[in-house]
Amino acid sequence: MPTDLILSIRNNQLKASLIEKDGIKTLTKALSAEIADNTRITNAQAFAVLLSSELKELTNTPLSKFKINFVAEPEDVFLGFVGANKHHANLDDFIVSEIKDKIKDVLLDECYFSYEKLAPFVYQYIAVKQDYLENLLKVSDETGAGLGSVIPWPLLLSRFVSSANPAIFVVTEADAKFVVLSELQGVFFTGVFGSEMNSLELNKLVNELSFYRREKPIKKVYTIGGMEEKMEGDYEVEGLNLPGSHGEDVEKEYGINLLCHYYLDFNEKFSSQQLNLLSLLPLPVVEKKNVALIGVGASAALAVTALLLFVGFKFGPSFFANRGSSNEVLSEATQAVETTSSKEVETPKQELNKKELVVRVENASNINGLAARTKELLAEAGYTIDSIDTSDEEKKDTVLRFKPEFEKYKDLLVEDLKESFPNIVVESSLDETESYGVLILAGASSTL
Repeated sequence: MPTDLILSIRNNQLKASLIEKDGIKTLTKALSAEIADNTRITNAQAFAVLLSSELKELTNTPLSKFKINFVAEPEDVFLGFVGANKHHANLDDFIVSEIKDKIKDVLLDECYFSYEKLAPFVYQYIAVKQDYLENLLKVSDETGAGLGSVIPWPLLLSRFVSSANPAIFVVTEADAKFVVLSELQGVFFTGVFGSEMNSLELNKLVNELSFYRREKPIKKVYTIGGMEEKMEGDYEVEGLNLPGSHGEDVEKEYGINLLCHYYLDFNEKFSSQQLNLLSLLPLPVVEKKNVALIGVGASAALAVTALLLFVGFKFGPSFFANRGSSNEVLSEATQAVETTSSKEVETPKQELNKKELVVRVENASNINGLAARTKELLAEAGYTIDSIDTSDEEKKDTVLRFKPEFEKYKDLLVEDLKESFPNIVVESSLDETESYGVLILAGASSTL
């Protein structure tokens, strides 16, 4: 199996990381203006030559044996919320029109994009310029290494803390600071700032994000990489310790890389999800020389109407003054989640695709490793795994807790589980705000 190589670029500085048996290995290399422009590779061939050369100092494994995973920075993706409901005459046309209005600085026809429902009346849109992804495919082609994923890292934050509740994240690196507003496991706002952002400016922005058009202000603030600034106000600040960290210096300098390593290890079945920008491409990415590029070039015009999407806005504290309509969407989205009990019109029955059912597994027994074994069983059966954990509940029988809209998978999932879980109870009580379609509470009667 190829080893994951994480590559991130900011301020023409490459940060590469990989994890081998003897621990994490990291590399920092300045890139010339002929190779990169801030976060973007401009010369794929020259970058591939440099990467191949520098990697020899880090590992004996040749580059062609790696699976490359690029970190997509907020400047290179577009992310936001759209408020819409079934009463619009043409829902798709309305949402696309709203997206066009929100990313005025680029033409939507030049992007790969789509949208995903987070909650009733609330949609996350995600978009990336076509030439950005196609240039990364060229790097894969030049190096002979497979391109595994392109990860819009702000979307990982709420999943890392396993919460759909509104929260603000402050991520600090040596030369940059990021402020992310997450809700419903989506991202509404991402601000990118220099390291010189002072305590007063940070507090002002966090206050604006916390209180703007909200009956209940956001009080939870998570930090990654440390935060020297003191938060003024009634905030609950929690520093996040990333799994696999090898000291504070490594975590602070390579925090985003570590977060991506963790998620790739924890949820390997995410290649078709919103968390991988390659899922925006009109055709599957084939890990062979040139094939991926042919698919992209031939089908770019078709991608505009069909695909997934992500957005990070490069805005400062003036965001609210300049884009009030977007903040109204945040307010409408929050109100919709809090007040609506409406259900969408049911779609016609069709053949079920297991990959479309996203599953979270919790160990509700005292059987060690049951959640991990259940995850493997379901992954082999073709389901998409969101995450695993230990449950706060204890169950003898195994409970399948569905969102109502995914209960149509009941018989299929029970059939795949019944050999290892002879006693199964099905419920339709999963909160609509969760990012997965079914929660499995693996009970003590399991024979797995």
